[in-house]
Order: sequence, then structure tokens, then C-alpha cells
Amino acid sequence: MRYVPVPGFGIPTHDMPLLDPDRNIAAWLDRKLLMGHLYEGTRDPEGVLSTIPALATCLAGLLTGKWLRTANSAAKKAVAMLAVGVLAILVGKTWDVWFPINKKLWTSSYVIFTAGLALICLAACYWVVDVKRLRGAWTKVILVLGTNAIAAYFFSEFVAKLIENIHIGSMTIQQFIYWRLFAPFASPANASLLFALSYVAFCWGALALLYRKRIFIKI
Repeated sequence: MRYVPVPGFGIPTHDMPLLDPDRNIAAWLDRKLLMGHLYEGTRDPEGVLSTIPALATCLAGLLTGKWLRTANSAAKKAVAMLAVGVLAILVGKTWDVWFPINKKLWTSSYVIFTAGLALICLAACYWVVDVKRLRGAWTKVILVLGTNAIAAYFFSEFVAKLIENIHIGSMTIQQFIYWRLFAPFASPANASLLFALSYVAFCWGALALLYRKRIFIKI
């Protein structure tokens, strides 16, 4: 990404900015292999090259799961996740200076940095819920989504596509809900936040039905 010349554009950091949206090797390769099927027309945040670091993110989760299944004490597991998480954030931010954190390209610095954030959050949740066993209604809310994470993701994407493409008059359903229910009562930023929270609540309600019937979709 930093040194390989991009055909027709030149060398990154010399002939164009590093990670230029359309003039990087990942976007060029995707246009050669996937043109007509790219999410953003000229590039794709889930393209060919970006799949490689995305696999690294999956492996980070796999290794964390294996660590949690070891015979080590719960305290040791939590402390180790916290320590590695802090280290990963420091490495990711340092790496960002040389190779920027970029979600759409899923750069290696992004992989390391976000893995660190995830480890710290997981360590905190593990300590509170599994070690200290401070459970209650608030954990049930999270459990509904966590036990059907794949279904939650699919359902949220499916409904998003529906409300973006079905119209009520001149507006899509998404626009209608936003402008009629939220925009009149809040600033644009807060109206957007209320819309997002309402959407999450709607998806949670659908998943709560599956949870109540003990239906869990897994791979």
C-alpha cells in the first residue's frame, strides 16, 4: 500500500497522497476484478486486499476465545486481556504515524488499534459479569443481542435496505421517520442520535422474540 506503484497513478506518497481513496493499490485491484460490483462505485470497503487484514481481526478474536478457555484463573485472564489491549492501542497508534488507521481499507494499524479497544472492553465486561457476577436486567439487554449476533446483523441490514428503498410519497421510509418523528423536536445531531437509538431498540425487540423462544442462529 505504501511502496507498490499503482498503475496509471504512480508511487504512493510521491505521485499522490498515501491511501488516496481511488488511487491506491486496493481500489485499483478491485476495479480490475470486481468492476460493476463495487459498493462505492470506484472502490469497495470490503474488497480483495482488505480481506487479508480483516482475517487478522477474526484471528484476534479466535485467539482471545482460546485464551478465555484456558485453565488460567479468571483474574489472570482479565488482567492479560487488559494488558494486551493497552499494548495493542499503543502499537496501533504508533503504527498509524507510518501507515494510517483506515477502516475502509482495514489497514494493519486499524486491525491492531481496534483489537486493543475490543480487548479492553471485553476485559471490563468479563471482570464485571463473569468474575464479580454483577448481573441483572442490564446484562439481559446485552445478552439478547449477543446470543444472536449474526441474526441481529442480518436483520439490521435487511431492514435498513427496506426503509432506504421503499417510498412514502417523495420520501423514503427512513427520511419520513427522521423528518416527521425526530427532526421537529431536536437539533440535527440529536435527531440523528434519536433515530439511531430507536432503530437499535426496534432491532432489539425483534431479537428479544427469538431469545424468548430460545432460538439461536449460529454458524
